[in-house]
Amino acid sequence: MPSATPVSFIVSNFNGGKYLPRLVESLRAQEHIEVELIIVDRQSTDDSPAFYAQNPWIKVIQHPPETGLVSGYAEGFKVASHNLVHFSNEDMWYAPECLRLCVEALMSDDEVAAVMPTQYSYDGTRLYTCGIWFQRTRWSTRALPYPFRKQCFHKLARTAQSCFANAGSCLVRRSAYEQAGGWDVSFFLDGEDTDLGMRFWQMGWKCLSLPEAIVGHAVGASNTQSLPNTKSAVGQKRYVHALSNFMALGIKYFSARYLPLVFLAWMDWAMRDLIRGRFHLVLLDLKGLNVTIQRIPSFLEYRKSHRQLNRLKPGENFFKDPIFDYSCINQNRAESIPWELCALR
Repeated sequence: MPSATPVSFIVSNFNGGKYLPRLVESLRAQEHIEVELIIVDRQSTDDSPAFYAQNPWIKVIQHPPETGLVSGYAEGFKVASHNLVHFSNEDMWYAPECLRLCVEALMSDDEVAAVMPTQYSYDGTRLYTCGIWFQRTRWSTRALPYPFRKQCFHKLARTAQSCFANAGSCLVRRSAYEQAGGWDVSFFLDGEDTDLGMRFWQMGWKCLSLPEAIVGHAVGASNTQSLPNTKSAVGQKRYVHALSNFMALGIKYFSARYLPLVFLAWMDWAMRDLIRGRFHLVLLDLKGLNVTIQRIPSFLEYRKSHRQLNRLKPGENFFKDPIFDYSCINQNRAESIPWELCALR
């Protein structure tokens, strides 16, 4: 790469001040990349403001924390200057060659919309995620919205096409992002990357996973925090909205005959919690259903305005597409990794 490639790097930060110094240091060390750093601060009450004051070159935008991760991303995108945009959690660090490798992969194919690096634990000792593929099953529990496929992954030996690029860290082509309509800001946490990936898929774009591009991630660092306005725990709200978000995928994209499957899968989820005596989760399951019902008018509006795309490529086919079949990438295996490492619960 003969000269530095400009990348707008957008961070959504909520009380992640202790991670920001290492994140920024790693970004400044990127090979052949000119980083425009934009941090969307979601009313942090830790030492994040002091860090911003010490680094006035960083563009800082304020945004309410209750809106969620990708709502912050969307705000940052409004002021991003470049055609390549990287979205990132605040609790990460990047290996020096990471962004360069992502840029090279994205620019090597005009059909690539997004590229995700491989995420390890913050200490770099354990693989967290490197893409998602689907494996046929009779019925998979906790597999909303399409329970006939379970999610699988393994450490890749080489770059592979994945069904989406992880929202925690991904490089996105501006033109693809804008064509797909960007992040759905009604998503609080979880499923927002699958949602964007489904739209990329419908429009003929690809998402890639790069095993050699390395990121360290302090997974779950935000779950124990409390939202300042509602005083509710992030982890609890995350559970409720994740359940609603995965139901949203079916309601937004599935053909009419597959829509009942979304609610059957939710019933299976809730009944298993009830049978096992996990009554606190049953209550959250019901809250998730209630949140989904409240969101249905906006989902129906989306279905109406995207009727043609949903007819040409209905959402249930996303989970059945041979491109994303787990068996197709078994020859691309570097190391077996159990799915539990990146499960929701």
